[in-house]
Amino acid sequence: MRLKRHLLIGLAICLTLVLAIGASKSFAQGADLLDILKQRGVITEEEFQELKGRQAERAAQRNFEVGFDKGFFIRSPDKRHQLKFGVQIFEHLTVLPEDSEEDTTFRLRRGRVTLSGRLFKDFTYKVEFDGTADPVIDESAYLGYERFKPFKVRFGQRKDPFGGEKLYSRYKQFFIERTMISDNLTPGTQRGVWFLGDLFNKKLSYDVSVTNGAGRAEDNNGDKDFTGRLIWRPFRDSGMQDILPLEIGGNFNIGRQPFSSKGAQTKLFLRDNRMVIFNASTEGLRVRGGGDIFYNKDYKHGRVSLIGEFIWQQNEREGPVLTGTGTLPKNADTVVRYGWNLSGGALLLGSRKKNGLEFVARVEQIDADDSGNNGGADELVGQKLTTYGLGLNFWPYSQLRFSANGFIFDFDQATDLASADPFEQEGTTYGVLFAAMLKFKGAN
Repeated sequence: MRLKRHLLIGLAICLTLVLAIGASKSFAQGADLLDILKQRGVITEEEFQELKGRQAERAAQRNFEVGFDKGFFIRSPDKRHQLKFGVQIFEHLTVLPEDSEEDTTFRLRRGRVTLSGRLFKDFTYKVEFDGTADPVIDESAYLGYERFKPFKVRFGQRKDPFGGEKLYSRYKQFFIERTMISDNLTPGTQRGVWFLGDLFNKKLSYDVSVTNGAGRAEDNNGDKDFTGRLIWRPFRDSGMQDILPLEIGGNFNIGRQPFSSKGAQTKLFLRDNRMVIFNASTEGLRVRGGGDIFYNKDYKHGRVSLIGEFIWQQNEREGPVLTGTGTLPKNADTVVRYGWNLSGGALLLGSRKKNGLEFVARVEQIDADDSGNNGGADELVGQKLTTYGLGLNFWPYSQLRFSANGFIFDFDQATDLASADPFEQEGTTYGVLFAAMLKFKGAN
C-alpha cells in the first residue's frame, strides 16, 4: 500500500513536468529551423524577420503558459485548458497530561498533492493524493461541467455539502483541528453526484447531492443519501456589507443505513489517539440538520471574524442484534447527538497575507444519548463534552502558518469506551497542539 501511494504521487508530479516541458519545446525547435534557413541563404533577412514574427504569434496562441500565481500552473493563453498544481504539508505536535496513556508525539497530519483545472473551458476536474492517508485519494476526485454559474454538475468524490466549518478550508480555520460536531455529525467525503450554483450575484448559493452515504467506501445497499445546503449573503453588494458581512447557511441530510456497530461512535478531535467518548450500534433511518453563521469570513471587512454553528443528528436502532453481548429489542430508542460551536479570531498584527498575528478562541459542546429513559436493556449511558480553547496563529506569508492551541475538556461521564483512552475519568483535563502548515493551492 505504501508503494502504491508513492507511485501515484510520483505519477502526478511527472505528469506536471512533462506538460511543462512540452509546452515550451515546439517554439524553440521552430526558431532553430529559421536560423538554419537564414544562414544557408534560403531566406532573406526581411523574410526571416517576417516569418519569425508570424511564428511568435502562432506560438503565443498555441503554447501553454507555465508560471506561478499563488501556486504553480500550466494553462493555454485563452485559459480554456488549465492545470493547477497544489501542495499541502501539515505537521502536528500533540502534548497530553503526564498521567495519560498517550505520549506526546509528532504526527504528519497531511502530505497532499492536488491537481485541478479546466478542459475546453467548461469541464473541470480535481484529484487529491495524500501520502498520509489510506486510501491515498482521500478527499476530492471528480469531474464537472461548469459552463453556467447558476447550474453546475460534479460526479465522483468530494465533501458533501453539510456544515459551515466542515466545508471551510482547514488551513484557514481558526484552530488546528475542527470542532467535535464537524468531526462527528457531518457526512464528510462521499461518492455520488452534486448539483450546485450561485444565484443573484452570489447572494444565494446552493449545493445538493445524491450519494452512497457510506463515506469513501463503496455502498452495500440500495438506499442513497440526500444532502442539501443553502447559503444566504443578505448584504452582499449593498452599503451594509462592510457593517454586517454575514454569511448564513442551512443544511439537511437524510438516508437509511445498514447495521453498524459504530453507527453513533463519537471521537475526540485530538488526532493522535482519536479516543472514543460515546458509542452505540445503529440501523435504519439517519437524519441530520443544522445551521451556521459567519461574520466577516476571511477577515475581508475588518480585523474580527466569528462563526457560530449548531448540528443535530438522529439514528434509528431497528435491531434486533445491536451489540456483541446480546440481543436487544427491535425499534429501540433512537440515538440523538447534537452540539454547538462558537469560535472567533482577531488579527492583532498584519494580515493573513503577510506578518499576521492572530488570537483565536473557542467554546463548544456535544451531547449524545438515546431519546428515551425507560431503564431497559437498550438504555444508553449518555455523554456530554464541553471544550474551551485558546490559541495563536502566525502567518509570515499567506502560504505558511504556525499555530499553538490549548484546550480544556470537561467530560460528563468517564470515557472508558476506548482501549487507548488517555483520560479514563470524568471531570476536566487538557491537551495542547502545535502545528506548522504549508499550502500552495494553485492559481485562481
